[in-house]
Amino acid sequence: MGTVIAVANQKGGVGKTTCTINLGGALASLGHRVLCLDLDPQANLTVGLGIDLNTVDKNIANVLIDPDLKLTSIIRPTKTKNLDVAPATLELSSAEVELSRTILGRDMLDSLRELGDHQVFETVIRQSVKIGEAPTAGVPIGVYEPRSDAAKSFAALAREVIGAHK
Repeated sequence: MGTVIAVANQKGGVGKTTCTINLGGALASLGHRVLCLDLDPQANLTVGLGIDLNTVDKNIANVLIDPDLKLTSIIRPTKTKNLDVAPATLELSSAEVELSRTILGRDMLDSLRELGDHQVFETVIRQSVKIGEAPTAGVPIGVYEPRSDAAKSFAALAREVIGAHK
């Protein structure tokens, strides 16, 4: 199994999806295989990586509810080499009712405790118009505007993440 990186925050609108798309793209551009799991019923990560929701038959909600359905069966390639996504759809909202956020939250906290030390990275990603435009084009910033400061920052963050996990 590879390295698991979670981008999480209960507050909306803080850039979780944008960070995930662009960090994933930067890691992929460095030759790493990246799988992004969309765990938001709004499916912005799925759409932001160029997947048309009308083409998604099975999604992460199905995997969470059906113990016989394997995650590998829903993984979709994106327009970016080495960057795949496990898509979400609005169905995830109804799955949340079945699964209970309390149980998921407790499990996530237990998993974080097992991980031990937490890493805080030095790279600062400054907001820019281009960062917001990239998901609309269905690609990470490193593909959309590879020479931009944002793309360079995400590449630096990707190198920092890799260095922290060697």
